[in-house]
Amino acid sequence: WLKAAEAGEKAVALNPWGSHYALSLAGVYRQLALLASDKDEKSRRFAGASEVLRDYLRRYPHDPDAHHNYAMSLMWRALELKQPLSREALLEENRAIELAPLFPDFRSSLGQMYHFAGRIAEAKKSWIQAVDLSPGFTSALEWLEKFAPAHLSDILSVSPYDLEVGNLPLGRTVRLKEERKLAIKVANSGEEILRFKVDIIPFGVVTAQPLPEGYALAPDAV
Repeated sequence: WLKAAEAGEKAVALNPWGSHYALSLAGVYRQLALLASDKDEKSRRFAGASEVLRDYLRRYPHDPDAHHNYAMSLMWRALELKQPLSREALLEENRAIELAPLFPDFRSSLGQMYHFAGRIAEAKKSWIQAVDLSPGFTSALEWLEKFAPAHLSDILSVSPYDLEVGNLPLGRTVRLKEERKLAIKVANSGEEILRFKVDIIPFGVVTAQPLPEGYALAPDAV
């Protein structure tokens, strides 16, 4: 790791504009910090990681990844040295979100920072925002699972057959097709009514039967 640090320092010196060089060197410094038995050495290595990423951020202030990576380095140091998370880390991660609002990774990371800062409500909000952007985003989902209600009765397994469908044109029949991938799990705190939006799409074979608008391809819908 010491040889890796030496090579990384040379790479950054030769090309300080390369993001992958700065990120790699910061990662090496982090590894050296984790291996250090001396607290001062550990602190110095973490500070070195942050300094490398802060220098890169100065060069690319409009790069959301630069803000995110610097914020993460501050979180590393706070966690390993058992120090309070700095306000700067939260500001930088929020800046990354401002620059890339549709990227779920940053919101998930912000949730972790809020969690470690003891601000659980804000952490949950950030993870939910990440899942809203990307419903299958594993990291945020795993964090939210940790805060699921303790009682199984509060967990609802909802399948299409559990949904009531109304307000259909001319009283047409709608069959909710059962598929494993359609089943979802919902944790309801009881603070609000659960509402689902179901898109009705044509399904079946074309017939001669007159159909209402929107059902031109099939006698029924799914």
